[in-house]
Amino acid sequence: MANKYQDRPYEVGKGKPPTASQFKPGHKPSPRAGRPKGARGINVLRKILNERIQLPDKNGKMVWVTLEEAMGKRLIHKALQDGNLAAISLVFKAVLEMEKFEAARGPTAEEIRQQQKEEEEKREVAARLTKAMVEHLELIAQLKRLGLLVSDNDRFSIAGWAFDAAEAHAASQPQPGYRPPEEPAPG
Repeated sequence: MANKYQDRPYEVGKGKPPTASQFKPGHKPSPRAGRPKGARGINVLRKILNERIQLPDKNGKMVWVTLEEAMGKRLIHKALQDGNLAAISLVFKAVLEMEKFEAARGPTAEEIRQQQKEEEEKREVAARLTKAMVEHLELIAQLKRLGLLVSDNDRFSIAGWAFDAAEAHAASQPQPGYRPPEEPAPG
């Protein structure tokens, strides 16, 4: 955005400060501006919420829990027992925020390893399938060259004479596990 006072006849005045008194590039108006280093902020709240205290559990036994856990249990207890609508609303908002955070965090290292393993298995299956398809296509080409396979509009059938020859050959071969019936002994 251009300075609306640029076209005025004077060099120094309204909207035109003297260049000698302007801040030089890289210099701040106050070197101590902003929050001092090491100032306490959200980290202090995190430290407090991670402090551990002793509370009785449902059996009356004293257990150590963080303040964050204690507050969460109290909020849920209040929502359930008293039917406090504000507490119920806070619980649901917290659950939604946790779901958003978990969705945004991405997969864990274990999930990544599992995905990589599945991808590798898919690649191996695809390679075996490709090899089988190539062998199948080579076999079809060889059968066509020998005249054993007849194609009709992308449908293949074995030539009739080849089928008859294959049946005759199979009939002449002894079948595994097949024993011809025994002839009765003479006499």
